[in-house]
Amino acid sequence: MLKIQFFERQSFRKSRHENAMSNRSALGREAPEIILPPFTVEVWDHDQDLIHLRMHFDGECRQKWDKGMASFMEGDWETARVHLNHVSNRLDGNDGPSRYILNYIERCNFVSPSDWPGYRDLRSKNHDG
Repeated sequence: MLKIQFFERQSFRKSRHENAMSNRSALGREAPEIILPPFTVEVWDHDQDLIHLRMHFDGECRQKWDKGMASFMEGDWETARVHLNHVSNRLDGNDGPSRYILNYIERCNFVSPSDWPGYRDLRSKNHDG
């Protein structure tokens, strides 16, 4: 089972303990827990919401996405740009992940840093898309 706890957005100025205490007092009780049943990969074939979300992302888009991501991770950002732009244009600019990566590599003029590790550390301060 997957257990999820909801809390108010934490302040960076407060410690984790202080945030937990303010969540308890704001709610007057412990934050609610939601327990989800385990799922398998078959959920992709049976869940109507997931089926609907994937409806517009056909085989060609998947192939371009895969090539774009591989190029992004390899540091070939000019090629990544071509493939991810194809995905974004095909989905009328409504593919958030493609737009996010395209915005990032555009700020770097489509040239990966010389020390590019093949991924972005989203824990860093500058991770906006």
